[in-house]
Amino acid sequence: GIDRIAARVRDVVQTAVRRSGAVVEDDHGVTVLWPAGAAPDAFDGFRPPVTEADAREIDELSTRELANAARVLLVAFGAMERADLVREVARLFGFARTSARIEERVGLAVDRLVSGGGATLDGAMVRP
Repeated sequence: GIDRIAARVRDVVQTAVRRSGAVVEDDHGVTVLWPAGAAPDAFDGFRPPVTEADAREIDELSTRELANAARVLLVAFGAMERADLVREVARLFGFARTSARIEERVGLAVDRLVSGGGATLDGAMVRP
């Protein structure tokens, strides 16, 4: 019963995504959909929640978006310890506490920022 319904819903969603032309990206095990024609590598924004209803779960946030937020924080406040940067990025997206999963995802975003040349890592410090 329920397994067949779930499989059918999954098939319908996958078909709709393919037909839409959306860009599908595997972001460390999290599937991220970008609008058709989007260039994910060129995306430099982020969308923090304005209201509680706007808040997203950590697995609904691309590490690109999290990295972009980290870059903005580093430019605004200068070098930060990695742990502090992870915590502040999480807070920016409405997370009062950082769970292991939040630390993992935001940590991956900081790694992405550093590997992409948007920041440098100097011991425990992340510098713009």
